[in-house]
Amino acid sequence: MIPALLVGLINISEIQRDIFVGALTFKYGFTSRFEADVRVPWLSVNEDLRERQAFEGTPVDTLRTVPGQVQWQSPAGVG
Repeated sequence: MIPALLVGLINISEIQRDIFVGALTFKYGFTSRFEADVRVPWLSVNEDLRERQAFEGTPVDTLRTVPGQVQWQSPAGVG
């Protein structure tokens, strides 16, 4: 055996992250040379975290779920 010194806790974790990106675009032409557009992108992130403390009595997984975080941004342009 190799002698070792363990300081602190060892944490084993697994993260599953789902990222969805989408966008809606609206464009309207007022005349043949003038138009306006609006783009609405969105981002949704879902995370599942499974972790376990190593070297504890019974191996019990801790499960945590972070619900979807939706971020909307709406830049607009006229040209």
